[in-house]
Amino acid sequence: MNVHFPGKANADSATLPPGPYWLSVAIAVIAAVCMAVLVEHIHRIEQDRIRQADRNVLIQQAATVRARIEAELSASLYAATGLVGYVVAHEDFLDAVRVNAALEAIYRHGRHLRNVALAPDNVLSYVYPLQGNEAVVGFNYEASAEQWAEVERAIGERNSVLAGPLDLVQGGRGLINRTPVFLLDDRYWGLLSVVIDPDSLFGHVVEDMPDELRFGLRWLQSERRGTALVGGDASVFEAEHVSLVVPVPGGQWELAVAGQDVTGSGQGYLNWYRAGGHLVALLVAILLMLVLRERWAIARMAMTDQLTGLPNRRAFQRQLTRAMSEASRRGDSFALVYIDLDGFKAVNDRAGHAHGDRVLVIVSRRMRQALDSRSTLARIGGDEFVLLLPDTQDEPTVKDHASHLRNAIRRPIEGVEPEIQLDAAVGVALFPTDGRSAEALINKADSRMYRAKARFNCSQSSPQPR
Repeated sequence: MNVHFPGKANADSATLPPGPYWLSVAIAVIAAVCMAVLVEHIHRIEQDRIRQADRNVLIQQAATVRARIEAELSASLYAATGLVGYVVAHEDFLDAVRVNAALEAIYRHGRHLRNVALAPDNVLSYVYPLQGNEAVVGFNYEASAEQWAEVERAIGERNSVLAGPLDLVQGGRGLINRTPVFLLDDRYWGLLSVVIDPDSLFGHVVEDMPDELRFGLRWLQSERRGTALVGGDASVFEAEHVSLVVPVPGGQWELAVAGQDVTGSGQGYLNWYRAGGHLVALLVAILLMLVLRERWAIARMAMTDQLTGLPNRRAFQRQLTRAMSEASRRGDSFALVYIDLDGFKAVNDRAGHAHGDRVLVIVSRRMRQALDSRSTLARIGGDEFVLLLPDTQDEPTVKDHASHLRNAIRRPIEGVEPEIQLDAAVGVALFPTDGRSAEALINKADSRMYRAKARFNCSQSSPQPR
């Protein structure tokens, strides 16, 4: 038998359990979105892990830079502390020769020093080396508003205070560490000043630093120091960086260290994994959509008459059960119409089964077009059909539908000999009047169809070919 499918699934397809194709697309999209979210979540976790690992490395590097700064600064200032004790012990025996010798010893044992000076009564009287620093001899701190505030602070705190970098009287810039000198009787004697060359200090710090590493150094509470930036690159503070505190005499520096790419080189392979994850998610979603569509297509085939495209016996049984449940709940009724084609056997006998199949397709389409969208028409075998008419409470309405069906069936069909007249025998059962079960309703409609068929055959001879 040649099988012909209708050009388009009819409205009865909506009664079948398998989902529509758009639902498979929706499920695939949801699956793809969920997997994409998962991929992004994993990517973000791994990205944070790499960033934290890079940050830990950067913190270690920053700690190394801080240790070098502290070491160089301590080496620059340590030797000068002995001069305070020397002044206290030899206050009455100080002369230019002894003081210059002591200053020279401190200068030679220190690191990154520009000069070392003593200022009895806050007037710079001794400086080493003198060459290049002549302009500072005789400088009175009390006469300089810019420097006196820090000197007063050192005296008040009775401790060393580091300031700068400042513009020096003798030219250039320097970090100045001022240490007040108090005698044994607690009298203030004067000031010990050590000037550090910041370029030399920080140049030594960066000698062994990796090329991609950058650092910046600034004062905390910089309003008390005058100049915020101490050394390095100020733009580091604007970039992604790690910060450490560097304690210095009388205050603190903030050390910021950054690399060229704080997020790390591991981001490259991570982005490839991310792209691969999204590609896998897309492929899985496509496969899921194809599997669901194939499954639903198979399920639909199991519930559909493959010749006419109408629901088959199995689908009709399910629809009938649902209709009875809904009608019982609402207190409504519906009609079940059993239809048997008259004259179809002659078509098969004369033209063959292939031609008979074509006739069944045409007749099915005509019956479907004669009904409204709320009705359910199914083919349950051979030339037998059943029809569910919802919300139908009287036989006249059923007979009106049956008349429309018979008129559609009786219309001539191209290729069928005019001597063969197709018609239909119809049997009707009403729910719940004729039964409250599917079996009772079908049997009642079937028996009435056969009685109608018998009356039809008695009143009119069967169609015969000429």
